[in-house]
Amino acid sequence: RVRRVTSGLSQPIYAAGLPDGSGRVVIVERAGRIRVLNPSTGNFETNDFLNITTQVNSTEGEKGLLSIAFSPNFVTDRTFYLHFNPTSANVTEIRKYHVLTTDYAQADTSTAEPILTVPQPSAAHHKHGTLCFDNSGRLLISLGDGGNTPETAQDNNSLRGKILRIDPTTDAYPNDAAKDYSIPTANPFASGAGGLPEIYASGLRNPVGIAWEPTTGM
Repeated sequence: RVRRVTSGLSQPIYAAGLPDGSGRVVIVERAGRIRVLNPSTGNFETNDFLNITTQVNSTEGEKGLLSIAFSPNFVTDRTFYLHFNPTSANVTEIRKYHVLTTDYAQADTSTAEPILTVPQPSAAHHKHGTLCFDNSGRLLISLGDGGNTPETAQDNNSLRGKILRIDPTTDAYPNDAAKDYSIPTANPFASGAGGLPEIYASGLRNPVGIAWEPTTGM
């Protein structure tokens, strides 16, 4: 049966379990606020997990803060990742953070680090995307085609309209501030021949949500 857990949220778009063993859930609001919920009581933590409302471009169309993913080794490395549209440029940014050493439920804002930046066209739609990890700790990123350039979904020299797969634990591009990751060798274009090496799947006009099934590994 359906049961109301809580209320009072503003444009909630994504939820994920906080992997610290507490049973709490983080709720992502599109405008840039992430709150921590105790589902058993319906109450939120006093402090936000993170609030970057001043750094989010807008919630026009499909823009905003769209997704969060926690590292598979979160309890040890205290790392998480965001998928959003920042105010600084017309782009999609995948950003890495750590939580405070004293609190799994609060981000350390001083640790913010962009790991992937993808240019976007001017349209406000087809910006959707999700983050999730596969069984090998590689980060999967879905990206819409940007809205007014649908042909890019079939263009393997563009990252838009794709699912990307990267390894965020190592940096194969130390001289490129827009890239802080390495390429899994099994990616279709890992060698760089035929397409961009980050691409895992293409031809996806607006892949709003993706998930990884840990039992089957698919």
